[in-house]
Amino acid sequence: MNNYLTGRTLTVEANVTESLNHITLSGKNEVKFYDYAEKMEFLKSNPNTFKPGLSHTAYVSSIITSGLLQGLSVSSVFVVLGNSMQ
Repeated sequence: MNNYLTGRTLTVEANVTESLNHITLSGKNEVKFYDYAEKMEFLKSNPNTFKPGLSHTAYVSSIITSGLLQGLSVSSVFVVLGNSMQ
């Protein structure tokens, strides 16, 4: 990876508009760049459905590209959704 990016943060913002009722839901999160690669996968045990407005938990595994499992720590990522009418 380019050393220029190491330690920097990228902010990702998404807006999804429901076609039926035209309500827009927004989500925002930050991603920090590191100088090593990790493989992130959603676990197969995750629910297949997402219901806007309700709490949703998703589980992700993190593997360093050498194939070794990264530490057995548990982290939470929260995405806050807001409503806005268009």
